Amino acid sequence: MRKALLAALTASVLWAGLRAGVATPTGLVRTVFGAVGEREPLHETRTHDVDLSFMTAPHMPRRFFSARWHGIWQIDRAGRYALHLGADDWARLTIDGEVLLERDRERGYGTTARSSTSSRPATRS
Repeated sequence: MRKALLAALTASVLWAGLRAGVATPTGLVRTVFGAVGEREPLHETRTHDVDLSFMTAPHMPRRFFSARWHGIWQIDRAGRYALHLGADDWARLTIDGEVLLERDRERGYGTTARSSTSSRPATRS
């Protein structure tokens, strides 16, 4: 009986350690491509904001580039959220596989907005 209890306790501790070790970090990964349609990334970094601050860094593209942000967005409380998307050409905002906002290539620079309701705190990607 003592061995069974020790084995169960060891398994519980190992499981907790494994879960902590493989937890998905929150935040976003920003991938910048040197040209539109390019497959190999020019630069990749972890960030908490969706912005174009990389454009001021030396040797980073300022025109004719594409960028992608993906990762985990933690919603702290249920409620209504305003989502805004601005782009010079094509852009899409997808959360949990659902396209919430999109701008097509023919429109030039502009923004689009939508409000979205979260019924509970959740992790979004």
